[in-house]
Amino acid sequence: MALTAGVVPKEIAAKAELNSVRELLWDELPKYRGFRLKWRGWFPIPNMDAQVGQWIGYNPHTTEGWGFHVYSACPGAVYKFWDGQIFDCSPREGQEYPKYPDTPENMKRYQDETFQKLIKYIDEHYKELTTRG
Repeated sequence: MALTAGVVPKEIAAKAELNSVRELLWDELPKYRGFRLKWRGWFPIPNMDAQVGQWIGYNPHTTEGWGFHVYSACPGAVYKFWDGQIFDCSPREGQEYPKYPDTPENMKRYQDETFQKLIKYIDEHYKELTTRG
């Protein structure tokens, strides 16, 4: 799959949109370097006019007892995780919470930036994420 900096590829964006309508089955999730990619959506933060969003890269080898999944939060970190861990969605330097509600253009930009963080992390840490320990 060819990736363009700053843009979620059309086939992945279409799957992310479909997932907002209905939960996609495992085999329907698009792949990148073996990771199943899923946009989890936007979640309003209670008592704030803000929201957080998340992309997940599911590593199929975790079912065999090795490897890591990857999350990318907006705002927040991008990092590896195991099933059951909590994601760090606290804003980093230069990040802000998307407003609730915000414009469709801003929401797309946030989603694209969060996707790019995920892909960059997978590329830079691929061996660590996929090597049997």
